[in-house]
Amino acid sequence: MRRLYKKVFISLFCICCFIIVLFSFITFSYRSVANTTAGGEEIKSKSLNHNSGDFLYRSMLKSMTLEQKSYQVIMTSIDGSAFFPPHLNRHFANAVPGAVLLFKKNIADDPMVMKSYIQDCQRSFQSLKAPSPVLFAIDHEGGAVYRTGKLTTRLPSPAVVAHDLSPEQARRLYSLTAIQLSYLGIHINLAPVAEIRMPYNASFLSDRSFGDDPDISFKYSVAAIEGYLSSGIIPVLKHFPGNTSDDPHLGIPVMDVSEQSLRTDFILPFRKLFELDTPALLASHVLVPVIDQLHPFCLSTHGVRQLLRNELQYDGLVITDDLSMKALESAGFSTAASAVLALEAGCDMIMISDTGFRAAASAIQSKAEQSPEFVLRLDEAVRRIIRIKHRAGLIRILNVNDVFNRDKHAFKSALIDEEAYLAAMRKGAEILGETDEK
Repeated sequence: MRRLYKKVFISLFCICCFIIVLFSFITFSYRSVANTTAGGEEIKSKSLNHNSGDFLYRSMLKSMTLEQKSYQVIMTSIDGSAFFPPHLNRHFANAVPGAVLLFKKNIADDPMVMKSYIQDCQRSFQSLKAPSPVLFAIDHEGGAVYRTGKLTTRLPSPAVVAHDLSPEQARRLYSLTAIQLSYLGIHINLAPVAEIRMPYNASFLSDRSFGDDPDISFKYSVAAIEGYLSSGIIPVLKHFPGNTSDDPHLGIPVMDVSEQSLRTDFILPFRKLFELDTPALLASHVLVPVIDQLHPFCLSTHGVRQLLRNELQYDGLVITDDLSMKALESAGFSTAASAVLALEAGCDMIMISDTGFRAAASAIQSKAEQSPEFVLRLDEAVRRIIRIKHRAGLIRILNVNDVFNRDKHAFKSALIDEEAYLAAMRKGAEILGETDEK
């Protein structure tokens, strides 16, 4: 009998130890996410490789089918501005993307309507069996590239910000903008433009760049990155490795420069920013002959995998510029073929703003069914997307047997109430009146 009691005691002791370790793991993981999403908190980690999330990433990957993975790497557009349009249930049946890019047509006149619209989209995607909540992105640089109308403080162009505000004022302005975007339910902002304006690209970039001085551009790019991250928005550096004055909406820009010029004038500004916390980057359609004479950068293994990933050691999420642009089509690359090439090259998320995203996902799935090596590349891309969702507060570890609780989406915007949103709008307007303090 005494031996039996001893066995029972040892068993209970082991179970208690296991529960304590498990609880510590879950609590740590939950806090690590909370620290990156709470409005106003500084995010200090330099890498998205949070060890506490490894279990989460592996579990979610294992639970996805090849078809689901093929759609997870897609960022596309959507209809509606007040609620999820019923016809989209058929459009997105078994085809829920990893991210949605919002355009001006999606922006309601009232912030509560906008917030409700995104939440309704999330619920609808959930009912369509999304393997995880969907990221909502916006192209909100400021100036002419401004999507939110009166829902946020008017954001000046980067050139005006660098001219009128100090770096600290700029950081505060971008942080307040992030609070407002976050309240609406947005997770990603496709900004800032980190390229330096020069005669080579001036007519295309115009005031979208912080200027022609590398030091000034660096300081204000840092201000934007830190400002957005401090209030829970994922910034996206763009457009790596650069652009020319040719509009990529119309044709392939060709960056015919020497290797020395490429590294000094175009790559160096980004390389310095990679030393900071830069979770995402947008790869351009530019053709750089000294890197690859046949493929635009975002489709080039020499560019993305060898230069960006291996040499520059960039481990963040790499998003392609919109494959729906005329640039790639004019060069003979179909949207579906481009999607496969971009993934093979090392990109993680494929931006396709038109209905061609279904054909692209189908091509990705077909390639994965034929190539085990491509499956590994696809898994790597999806893993980086899960990391971004984890960081944005969309995914939390709630239960060891159910790492993604389908009934409790953790909307980051819920951390910011209406009072904080309105205060951020007011303070943002005040900063724009503080130009004499520079």
